Amino acid sequence: MKLKLLTCTVAAAIYGAGAMQAAASMGNLHQLEGLNLTAEQIAQLNAPTSTVNQEAMGEGLNVQITPQQKRFVVEEGLTGEHVYIIRLNQKPLAQAGEAVLGAKSTISKSAEKKLFVAGKPASPEVNQYRNQLLQQQKQVIAEISSTVGDRPVRQQFTNAVNGFSMMMTQAEAQRIAQMGNVASVRRSKTYELFSDAGPELIQADKLWTGAATEAVPYKGENVIVGIVDTGINSDHRSFADFGDDGYDHTNPWGAGQYVGDCTKEGFETMCNDKLIGVRSYPVITDNFTSGIFGATRPAVGEDYQGHGSHVASTAAGNVLLDVDYVSPAPGEVSDGTVIKPNLFPRMSGVAPHANIISYQVCNPSNELFPGCPGEALIAGIEDAISDGVDVINFSIGGQDSHPWSDDVELAFLSAREAGISVAVAAGNSGQPAGYKEYFGAIDHASPWLMNVAASTHGREIVVDTRLTVPMGGSEAPKWSEIEGGAVNSSSVTGMVVKASAYGDEYCGTPFPAGTFDLTDSGGNPTDVIVVCKRNNLNDPNGIARSAKADNIKAGGADGMIMYNYANGDALVKTAAYSVPSIHITKEEWDGRWDNGMAGYGLVDWLNKGTDHVLTISETLIERTIDDSRADWLAAFSSRGPSPSTPEALIPAVAAPGVDIYAAYADEHPFVSGASSGDFAFLSGTSMASPHVAGAMALLRQAKPSWTATEIQSALAM
Repeated sequence: MKLKLLTCTVAAAIYGAGAMQAAASMGNLHQLEGLNLTAEQIAQLNAPTSTVNQEAMGEGLNVQITPQQKRFVVEEGLTGEHVYIIRLNQKPLAQAGEAVLGAKSTISKSAEKKLFVAGKPASPEVNQYRNQLLQQQKQVIAEISSTVGDRPVRQQFTNAVNGFSMMMTQAEAQRIAQMGNVASVRRSKTYELFSDAGPELIQADKLWTGAATEAVPYKGENVIVGIVDTGINSDHRSFADFGDDGYDHTNPWGAGQYVGDCTKEGFETMCNDKLIGVRSYPVITDNFTSGIFGATRPAVGEDYQGHGSHVASTAAGNVLLDVDYVSPAPGEVSDGTVIKPNLFPRMSGVAPHANIISYQVCNPSNELFPGCPGEALIAGIEDAISDGVDVINFSIGGQDSHPWSDDVELAFLSAREAGISVAVAAGNSGQPAGYKEYFGAIDHASPWLMNVAASTHGREIVVDTRLTVPMGGSEAPKWSEIEGGAVNSSSVTGMVVKASAYGDEYCGTPFPAGTFDLTDSGGNPTDVIVVCKRNNLNDPNGIARSAKADNIKAGGADGMIMYNYANGDALVKTAAYSVPSIHITKEEWDGRWDNGMAGYGLVDWLNKGTDHVLTISETLIERTIDDSRADWLAAFSSRGPSPSTPEALIPAVAAPGVDIYAAYADEHPFVSGASSGDFAFLSGTSMASPHVAGAMALLRQAKPSWTATEIQSALAM
């Protein structure tokens, strides 16, 4: 297998990030680089506003039942060469009937008589027609050659489709679509992912299947990945002995041979043949047992923060099938709230069959002991070397210093000399909005580390809830609908009233029973939707959003509209409430924007007339793929140079780090007001780095003779 074969597939979408001016102050402690951004913040930073399937939402448009298909659809902004399917006019074999194969043909649509038997045509007519299709294709291929030049045929089809595939530019495809015998030309797209998004985007699936490695599949078998982070959710299915693909992991050290906390009496079950070590350090775990956080836990490396589990599953988590869309739920212990079952048909880490050792070097709470102590970091690297790991992921930063004088950086130099490949997060000090000349400082200038920036991917989860069909009042509103947050399993249509009219605009206490048993102006009973104001996010004594819904429900309300306290506050898109609800921005409420522009908000309409009626929609949840959204550098991502080492060309690569769905912590005993769950969306260069660590694991397996330097070079090149 040639070097080019691997680097062109694993690293195809891991691209170099340019060095730019940097300036930022650095703290004294190493800080986790993951950002727990909301979907709205991510959208503001990196992508255009989500669009909704208009047909699914029912816009009331006249839609042609069998619309004429265009031969070619231009995709804006599409550059380079892509695989296209050229389909011809004549029907393929599977669609051919008596009119084509002949009335006397023995071919039948029944199961007993098939077109092919054991791979061979079942009749002379089938073979004759197949040759006819191939001859027709040959003529079109010759015409293509004379029109746009020679283009190798990748595959030819005759049974299900009459056509063939070719690699070409969009402009060339458009010219081919104008040929007389061509029915359509369409770009070949991927319809099913092998993971949530990231591994396929960096083309790890090409190594999983052997498509890029001379038919030898690699998924990380017998490669050990070390995760230096906040610990690991040891009973999570991402780290179980068996994956959902049926793979039974092998402990490279032998059955039952573990390191760290799994050797302690009573904690042997933390490990298995997949998770072969869980190490922790007293500087961290002493706080678990002392009660200083307000709770106590055993002195072992269980993840009570979520960051470590997330990056571990991204790098080397098991293959999982039919994964629910889960949102962390408020509470110390929770598996999370299921937003939509089985939304992810298949997901995994980049090296799903690799073994994992976790090194817990960071505190679970920033309230008393923030960040990751340097001594714990060095201890973790020390143990990783002694444990003989092949790859380390280090999604930790916040303290740039000269590589040849910093203890942690030099510890990683030792790891490199021991043959360990290390991926590190570049940092989240990217370009703040409105500062064109400022670019965030970068972490880890050491040339022996693979520094990773964060980019986008094309997967998006659309969670769409709307206020629609406004009726009543003394004038029509100047909007037809308002988009917001919340997850509803059903819709509600009702008369809208403001909670402020009942003496409690925040809906802070339960309303007396019957408060909202109202009638319209005609005396008819009606469902009621109550408007509540969200509390100031900086108010520690604010009323929980779910409590607001419960409080109006106590008074007989049937739905809730909640608007934000201040302009710019984010929406909570995935929360579910006790009544159908919608969470809208303050800007949508009062029609006032920070840029000084004034519009027509919901309250402007409610203040005019009576009997205002709205519908809160059932929530549309769908998973979409848009390739044009992928491979954009995230706005939050540091992009260099290093303040300490400006000559270092870093970051070297970028990988998916925006809105990554992966394992999380289902316990948060040490953090007040935390949410817990089995999975979560997180963003940051922390989420990008484990994609590269997983790629390093695949390369280690594929090329065991390569040094750590050669692996890093292959990815960078």
